Amino acid sequence: MGVAPSFEIPMPDIIAVVRGLLASEGLLFEHAEQLELLLRDDRVPADHLIVWAGNAAGCSRTVTFDRAAAKSVAGMELLT
Repeated sequence: MGVAPSFEIPMPDIIAVVRGLLASEGLLFEHAEQLELLLRDDRVPADHLIVWAGNAAGCSRTVTFDRAAAKSVAGMELLT
């Protein structure tokens, strides 16, 4: 499991906070169902959310400079 590079907070802790926010009755999230699906396992949700958002917007593909993301995230291609 990775660590959020900017904050040095373990990814499981970040995911737990987001799950808690999603469960809160006082907050409303756009596309909450999709976010809950992305958080159901221990993958890093940001890259998957980027691909999902591109698909939802009608993009034919999502490209990245991140080699690891291009290898591990379905629908993401390495820009070379």
